[in-house]
Amino acid sequence: MNLLNKILNLIGDKGVHYTVCFIYAYIITLVIMFTTHGNYLASSISGIYAGTGIGLGKEYGDAKAHGNYWSWGDILADEAGTVSGAALACLTYYLIALWK
Repeated sequence: MNLLNKILNLIGDKGVHYTVCFIYAYIITLVIMFTTHGNYLASSISGIYAGTGIGLGKEYGDAKAHGNYWSWGDILADEAGTVSGAALACLTYYLIALWK
């Protein structure tokens, strides 16, 4: 647990928001990409919706915590992670398809 606290202190709250949404959007986009056999539009939109939803949920939970507040900066970090995760998933799928 001490290592996790050190990592969280190093990247900060915005980094956590970015990373969680990035990973979530990346995985959702890639899974849907493989199940729809390369439907880039549907997959990226699904990944962006999923990442946005998890980010809004996280921020809502933060805002309801004692002594905390709603942060638009966190939402911006969520969206940056979400869009970059979905975009990287599309690139990953493209490179895998190119390699085959």
